[in-house]
Amino acid sequence: MTMKNFMKAAEERVIVVHPDGTVDEFFEGFFRAFEGNSSLIGDLADPIPSLSAGAKTRLKAFLSDPNTGSLWKIDDPTFVDGIPQIPQNYWTRGVLGELDVFNRVYKKQGLTHAPSAEGYDIFGSKWVQIKTTANPSSSGNIAAMRVAIDDLVRVSGDSLLSLKLHILKKPGTDSSALESSLNNYIDSDALRNRVKLDIQPYNIGPQ
Repeated sequence: MTMKNFMKAAEERVIVVHPDGTVDEFFEGFFRAFEGNSSLIGDLADPIPSLSAGAKTRLKAFLSDPNTGSLWKIDDPTFVDGIPQIPQNYWTRGVLGELDVFNRVYKKQGLTHAPSAEGYDIFGSKWVQIKTTANPSSSGNIAAMRVAIDDLVRVSGDSLLSLKLHILKKPGTDSSALESSLNNYIDSDALRNRVKLDIQPYNIGPQ
């Protein structure tokens, strides 16, 4: 990858500049995301000393041609010492998608990121669980998203809190079966007025 392409990718995909000219902490969190461990993006005050070999290969692949900076490019496994980095690539995709949508959407709403929490990712006036999927309507994915709803309801506790399952799907994929199944699931549990479902085609970068 050329330095020109790297800087272009950094400008378009990584750097979030505030009106006062300061750079958002997303810059540090972005690199940590490639470890595939959401707990590493919880405290951004202390930079991590170095990336693992797997994280470096995933980062290099993500920022290389073609399709530089595409979230879904991470699904293609990279290799370290001949070993495919699976499921680390899927974990990385999920962490990076979560971090990106928090910084570009929910942070502006005054909500707080909880990357190490179980069952939810964002909290405040509402609680949000973020998921990424390249195969929205597969039976396994539908089952996993039902579990995500259950977990969100369980950990939130307070029945007055509004909840949201925000699913970032690969653009161009069909999510009609997923949406129908989850809407029926929410209705069956009498959660229609509490749980909001948002299935959105998504990629890293300005929205």
